[in-house]
This record gives sequence, structure tokens and C-alpha cells, in this order.
Amino acid sequence: MNIINEENRLCKILRIIEQSNLTSSQSIADKLGVSTKTVKNEIKELNRVLKGYAVIDIKKGKYVLYIIDQQNFDVVRQSLGIQDDYFNSQQNRMSYILYKLMNSNEPYLIDDLAEEMNIGKTTFIGDLKKLRNNIQKHNLKIVGKTNTGLFLEGNEVDIRMCLLQDMYGSVYKEFKIDEDIIELISKTCRKNALGSGAIDNFIKFFTVMIDRLLNDYTIKYLDDKYIELESTKTFEFVDKLLGEVEKIIPVKVPLNERIFMVLPIISMRTPINSQGIKEIEVSDETIDLVQEIITLIKSQMNITIMPGDFFDEFVYHMFFMINRVKFGIEIKNPILEDIKEKYSVAFKMAELSKCIVEDKLGKKVSKDEVGYMAMYFGVFISENSYKNKIYRVAIICGSGVLTARIISSQLKKILSPESEIDMYSSTEVNDELLNKYDLICSTYKLTCDINTPIIYMKEIFDEHQFRKQIEQVKYTQKLEVPLLQGIDSILLNLLDEEKFFVLDNNLSYKENINLMVDALGNNGYVDDGFKERLEKREDNSTMVFDKHIAIPHVVNYESDNIVLALGVFDDTLIIDKERNVKLVFLLGIPEELGENEMLLIKIYNEIISIAKDENKIKEISRLKKYKDLVLYKIKEESTF
Repeated sequence: MNIINEENRLCKILRIIEQSNLTSSQSIADKLGVSTKTVKNEIKELNRVLKGYAVIDIKKGKYVLYIIDQQNFDVVRQSLGIQDDYFNSQQNRMSYILYKLMNSNEPYLIDDLAEEMNIGKTTFIGDLKKLRNNIQKHNLKIVGKTNTGLFLEGNEVDIRMCLLQDMYGSVYKEFKIDEDIIELISKTCRKNALGSGAIDNFIKFFTVMIDRLLNDYTIKYLDDKYIELESTKTFEFVDKLLGEVEKIIPVKVPLNERIFMVLPIISMRTPINSQGIKEIEVSDETIDLVQEIITLIKSQMNITIMPGDFFDEFVYHMFFMINRVKFGIEIKNPILEDIKEKYSVAFKMAELSKCIVEDKLGKKVSKDEVGYMAMYFGVFISENSYKNKIYRVAIICGSGVLTARIISSQLKKILSPESEIDMYSSTEVNDELLNKYDLICSTYKLTCDINTPIIYMKEIFDEHQFRKQIEQVKYTQKLEVPLLQGIDSILLNLLDEEKFFVLDNNLSYKENINLMVDALGNNGYVDDGFKERLEKREDNSTMVFDKHIAIPHVVNYESDNIVLALGVFDDTLIIDKERNVKLVFLLGIPEELGENEMLLIKIYNEIISIAKDENKIKEISRLKKYKDLVLYKIKEESTF
């Protein structure tokens, strides 16, 4: 720990050996700018000053500090000088307390610890209270009383995980492993295509392991989930690497320690260069779990995760994530809030996945991990979106080429560079020609029988609105509804008067859903078996998406397009303590989604946007007809 003043050479040498308890005389000499002979003489003097309370010995050319009497050794250290400003930080004080307790076999008196840090008893009690609270998640306890002393209660693995995840920066800030050891580890890991993050983490684990071994604290017991790691290829790699390290350090690494050192590799973030991880065996548990996740997302959201370029990488991510959750290794996601905002549908998919992982492992999955899963789902969605890009566009004008050229220039700003844009007069087009295009922009009312999406335009048009229409067509493709002029919402373009319902709070949730389905069936929007399928689905799990929003949905055999209806409760319908529904988005999903899948994702996106704003939910729930919803949207500057 970084608590020694650098006033004299003896102090500097002791500090270097403490912080890098496997260092050579040459390394010390280089740091101090003196000869190795001077270093050897100073260490002789240090051993005299230490009075047998600690001994600096040399093994295989490396200096090692052995502490025999911790309490008296601390007194000697203090006589050499202590950095007063170190203890100005509460984090450093808590780290010091924990470090002292984990390296002591006897209870430590509160007064002694407070005196060592030169702080008042009140400050110490405050630090101790916070420390006790912080280490609970690692299954550690500080027990004891003022007059009898304090001691740390917990197993060795939990102590190390606490050090690695919460205290490493303050405890090991200047604890340096000798450069030749670092180089050996780094070179071997790089040779096996491990990334810099995995290497740094491995060195952290190694640092903690060596520190604990040198203080005579070994891992005496490991449960089955650790023992299983011994039969993996990753263990073979770690075992071989530590065998090489043992040749240059005066320490033998026991089997349990070798198993412990597998953790930083099997729990790493998936590296950019994924070739090296191909040697890491993905467990059957991971493969089964990924398949369950794909099935659940398909079942709950009708979104298909197709194996693609990123799929293998996702499987490895899940393997590493499962290990992090299983072995209690935390990671931080610095862009979590941005992910939730930018990838709202993907985040919902990740939250569904989280439930499966927690159920399988019996452990909680952090929001940070959910965020990283969402990033992968965001990639899958983007891959599918790419397939829906518009590549061929026909521009048709009744008269004059100038308008066609203006439309063409706008399209070039919106579409990908490889898109083809052709211009025709109204007399040049026919069914066969136009059906070859992905999009038609026309100032002329077409009478052809075509399936291609059409945007009808005036010769003078709103460029901003035109851009929005293009974006909508990317999602709607063959959607057989007119796009509402000036309305930038897929939901509103799917809804109409026949699909908007004011629901009855005096009826049950199920009765209200049945009323919506009956009306849709009478108007030919859903097939005869739709209600029965929906009831079975609801019996298994009420599809309340959010505490105020429900999204009941099943396959609809009546249409090849998505059917959407909206039901509103002016007064909240209470389902249970956690859920009180105000909006119901009822979806009929085609048996084969195809191009409609991206439209479905867009729908979810808008619904999630509504779910985030309780005022918006309240205002929409008070509307009485579809036209009110359109007027409300027009008044809103933002989309759903």
C-alpha cells in the first residue's frame, strides 16, 4: 500500500519491496539511480533496522519481504516516515483497515488502527460502518468490539474478489510486479491473441494472488464450479504460463491458485480480435441458454435473431457473461444510460434474456450486463435493418424534368451511395417496370397494379417532410395504408377509427381485450381463431409490457401485414399491485413476418418511447377517438 514517505533511501527501498515483493537488486538500483552494491548494503541496514520483526531475503535473484511480527513491523515502518495525505481519503482509510484485518491472524484494536492512520475515533467509526456495508456483497464481515478488537470473517476467494473489484486501486496503486514477470505474462497472452483488457485483468489477479501467497494466505477450499475449470483448455494455458513464471519467482503456485487464475480469462470482455478465443471451449450450458433466449424473444416479441456475422461473437459474450455472473465478477458499463436511450427495443430484448440467465444461474444479473447484451441485440437489429435498405428508386413526373432532379438530389442525401435512381415520364412506366423498384416517388397518380411503395408528391414539396416519409418507407415497405401527411409516427399510420377503442374500467382486462378482438374480427382485420389463441397466450402470461402498458399479441392468419389496435383506459385498470394498465396496444402478427420484422421493431420503439413518459401515457389515455390522437400528435413536437 502506498503509505510510506520517500524521505530517505531505506524508506524508498522498503516501499519498493513492499509494493513489488518480487524485485531484483538491479530493478531497485535503476529506480533509485544507484549501484546494485549500494542496494545490497542498504538492504543489510534495513534488516538491522527491522530488528527481526521482518526480514528481507533473496531467492532466485528476487528480494522477498517476510513479516514475522506485524504489529512491531508497523512501528518500524512508522519510524521511517508515513505519508500523512494518504489518509485524507476515506477510500484509502477503508482500504487500509481492510488490508490490515485481512493480513492479521489476531484481532486488531480500534484504537491501534486509528492511531496508525492518525485519525480520530469518531472518523474511524464512520469509516468502519461504511466499510462493513460495502463488503457485505462479497460475503465478508468485520466482527468484534472496541475492547476485544476487530477481525475479518470470510473465505479467501471472497477476500480476493473484494480486493479486485472494490479496493484494488487504493491497495495496489504502486504495488509493482517486476517487469520481467509482466513481460512474460503479456507476451504469452498476446501470443494467444488475448486482448489488452484481458491481459491487464490477468495481471491484477496475479498481483493479488502473489501478495496473498507471500503473506501466507492461500485458497484452501474451492467448490465444484471452480474445480470443474481444471478440466478446461483455459486451465491448461494458465497452468503452463504459471509454470514459466515459477522459474523466475521464489514462490510455488498451488493447484487452487492456478484454478483461481483461470477466472480473468473466462470472464473477460469479448476481444476485438476474436480468433484467439476460438481455443476457449464454450460450455453446453451457454449454447442451451442462447437457444432459450432466441426462443423467448421470438415468443414474446416476434423478433427473430438470425445467425449472422456477429452470432459467434454473441455466443462468446454470453459465455463470458455467464462466468462473470456465476463467479461474482462485476464489470461497469460506462454508457449504460445511452444504451437504454438509443437501443430501447434491444434493451427490452436484453431484459427478457436477463430473466432466463437469472433463472438458470440463481444469481442476479446487473444492469451493466444487461446493457452489454442490449448492444449485441442492437447489432442484430441493425443487420436486419440493412436488409431493408432501399436500393432502386423510380421518380415519375407528369411534366418537366426539374422536379424529378430536385427529388433525385434529396434522395441522394438520404439513401446509400450505391442506390440507383431512375427518372421517368408518366407515359414511360408500366406494371412490369415499376415492380422492379424498391420505392416510387411520383407527382402523377399511377393507375398501374404494383406492389412497390409509392410516395405521392407535389411539384413543390416540403423537403423535411419528404425525408421523414423516406425513412418511414424503409420500415413499412409493402404496408397497404396511406402515409399520413405531416405525421411522423408508424403507430398513427397503422391506426384508424376502427382500430381505436375507449375501454371500460368496470370490465376486467380480459373482457376489454375480447371487446377489441371482436370488433377487429367483425371488420375483417383478424381471423376467427385469433381470440382463442390470444386467450391461451394470456392464460400463460398476461402480456403487460410495462406497469401502465399492455401489448397482447399473437399470430393473425387474416393478413400478411401487421394489424395494430389501441385501447385506452381513462381511469386506470388495476391488474395487481405492480401493474395498472392505461394503454393496450393489441397486435396481430403475420405468420411469416419477413420484411414486416423491422416494422415490428419500429412499433416497439415507439411504444417504449411512450412508456418512458407517464404524462404522455396519461394524456393519450384520456383521448376519446382516433382523430383526437392525430390532433394530439400534431401538437407534439416529438414522435412517440
